[in-house]
Amino acid sequence: MLEHIWINPIKNSDLKVYQYGYEECQPNHSYGPANRDHYLLHLISRGSGIFHCKNKSYSLSAGQGFLITPGTITSYRADEKEPWTYSWIGFNGANAEFYLAQTGLSAENPVFQYQDTNSFSQIFTSLKKLNRNTVTGQVRMIGYLYMLLALLMENSSLLSIQGKAFFSSKEEYVKNAAAYIQTNYSRKVTVEEIANYVRLNRSYFGVIFKELTGLTPQEFLIDFRIDKAKKLLSDMSMSIGDVSRSVGYDDPLTFSKLFKKNVGVSPNAYRKNI
Repeated sequence: MLEHIWINPIKNSDLKVYQYGYEECQPNHSYGPANRDHYLLHLISRGSGIFHCKNKSYSLSAGQGFLITPGTITSYRADEKEPWTYSWIGFNGANAEFYLAQTGLSAENPVFQYQDTNSFSQIFTSLKKLNRNTVTGQVRMIGYLYMLLALLMENSSLLSIQGKAFFSSKEEYVKNAAAYIQTNYSRKVTVEEIANYVRLNRSYFGVIFKELTGLTPQEFLIDFRIDKAKKLLSDMSMSIGDVSRSVGYDDPLTFSKLFKKNVGVSPNAYRKNI
């Protein structure tokens, strides 16, 4: 049995569902080697098979799954005697990489094991019942994708609640800290909060962040806010106070001083030059 559904993704979405489906594979059924332009997540419900990614081979069976990342050449094949049955969902979006990082999955770590099989099964059962030709149906699809990712975060053995390493490299810590800043810049986010988010000591976090970006976390936050403010200042319907609050500064005077220090002119002068 094969179900293969393609979806017209909602524009400008945080996450976009491109396809999803279910397949009971024949013995030795294979796909690839191939290169995808979006993420593709497979969850195995029965049988077994082999997944090849980045010169590594993984023997997988029911209760496990694998992630295909954009730009990575992969292939996979069902077992000859007990071919696998799996469900899959293909997606992308502005924050897809960020959410996947929270599950511990990547091209280097593409395989996972999941415990709550009923919850995962219910998500795919619900997906199959949707009317994909309506905006409501497409919004629900994205909602189910969020639920799926949340389950993977909860199941991930890489996200330790006992204080073990949250990410596997300095680059991943910094990338996810930057993504957190880009998502939360409009409120009173602090460096300590960001360090806690990636589960690092504040001092060490500051050291590796500057090592890789050339900026302190605070400088990065300010630069990002100023860049956003520049774009908002082109909207003449917004007052300077509106722009200030929109980028995380309740006090327009503090915002104006920071803006002039970084840009060389006041927000009002900048707006006049636009």
